[in-house]
Amino acid sequence: MVVCLKMQWYKVRGRQSNASKKQWQNAEIREKMIKLKVKKHKSLEHREKMSEITKKNWKNSTYREKVIKSMRETWSNPENLDKRRKIQASGKYKAKISKKSKKYWSDPKIRVEQTEMMVRLWGDSNYRKKVRNGFKIDNKLGHCVRSSWESIVCHFLKNNDIKYTMEPFGFEYELNGKKKGYYVDLEINKEYENKLLKIFNSMGVEYPRYDNRPLYIEIKGWWDELSKIKCQLFEKEHRLMIIDGNNIKQFVMESVKK
Repeated sequence: MVVCLKMQWYKVRGRQSNASKKQWQNAEIREKMIKLKVKKHKSLEHREKMSEITKKNWKNSTYREKVIKSMRETWSNPENLDKRRKIQASGKYKAKISKKSKKYWSDPKIRVEQTEMMVRLWGDSNYRKKVRNGFKIDNKLGHCVRSSWESIVCHFLKNNDIKYTMEPFGFEYELNGKKKGYYVDLEINKEYENKLLKIFNSMGVEYPRYDNRPLYIEIKGWWDELSKIKCQLFEKEHRLMIIDGNNIKQFVMESVKK
C-alpha cells in the first residue's frame, strides 16, 4: 500500500514537473511568472517574513558558522575572485548597475535619507576611526585588514612567527605634476627576513633578490593603471614583493594546511 502511494506520488510530481517545464518554454507565460515573483519579493509582507526567518536562522550558532565558513572558502579561492572580477568588468554588468544606481538616486527622498545618515555616522568618532583604519578588524591578528587576501597573507606570516609592520610609511611620488602618497601594505621586520625567505624557497614562491634594504610586500587583488605606476615608482627605490593573482593560491594552500 505504502509503495503504491509513493509510486503514484512520483508519477504526479513527474507530470507536474513536465507541465511546468513546458509552460516555462512559453515566453509570454515565463515573463508573467517572473513579474509575479518579482512583485512578491518586493512586497513589504514578503520582506518582513524573510527578515524574520533570516534573523531566526542567524541566532543558531551552527547555521551561522556554516554560512561564515562557506563564504570564507568561496572568497578565499582566487578562481572565484577572478570570475567575479570578470563579471564586474563586463559592460553588461556595469550598465545594469549604472541603471539601478541612477534610478535609486533619482528619488529625492532617498537622497535626503542618505545625506542625513552619513552626517549622523561621520559625527561618530568611532565610525570615522574604523573607516580610516580599514574595512574590518581581525581580532586574531589584532589589526585591521583591507581585503580577504591581505588577511590570508597576514595570517600566513603570523602562523610562521614572522613579524611585520602594516603600512609602515607614506611613499611620496609625483604624477602629472601633482604630489601624491602611497602606503605599501607590509614591511617584514629585518631580523625575520631570512626565516621568511627559507619558507618562500620551500613553497616555490619567487621573491626579490636579497640585499641590505628592507623587504616590502604589496598585496594586490585588482590591478589598474594607477596601481601599476605606484608600484613601479616605489620599486625603483625599495625592495618590493608583489602578491597577486599569480601567486596568492600558494598562500591559500599554506593556510589550508595550517
